[in-house]
Amino acid sequence: MNRPLCFVLMPRGRKPDPDGALVDFDVVYHNLIAPAVHSAGLEPLRSVQDFSEDFYLKPLFEQFILCPFAVVDLTLAGANLYYELGARHAKRPGTTVAVYADNEKTPLHRLTLDAVAYSLAGDGTLTNLVPPREILTGALEKARRTLKESPFSD
Repeated sequence: MNRPLCFVLMPRGRKPDPDGALVDFDVVYHNLIAPAVHSAGLEPLRSVQDFSEDFYLKPLFEQFILCPFAVVDLTLAGANLYYELGARHAKRPGTTVAVYADNEKTPLHRLTLDAVAYSLAGDGTLTNLVPPREILTGALEKARRTLKESPFSD
């Protein structure tokens, strides 16, 4: 049985956030996102291009828009990524879940789509992993139900 694809858009490797704290995005992917995607009955497809510098790349944007489901890490997001996220939200409402490293300066609590915060240790790795993974799995399962009920589904 083929599982529906879930496009995962996030940076790769260890990168500093705006405050200089390191985020190990590979650890976030392997220990949080991929297991949650699998638990929701989906197949993760991680982007091969790192969006943190310049997101508007046509093939990446097409994959992001066309995949039935998506998880996007907004920890290092700039204006371009928010624009592309808006385009995806308009095309595929209710099928995208945002994740982000929780810190006091993030404005992401105001998002109208599902967003899951994760906490980081000083070395950029995850702490308190189980609750965010369960919340992300639940949000993706909700997205699957939403897609089945949506008049906009392909």
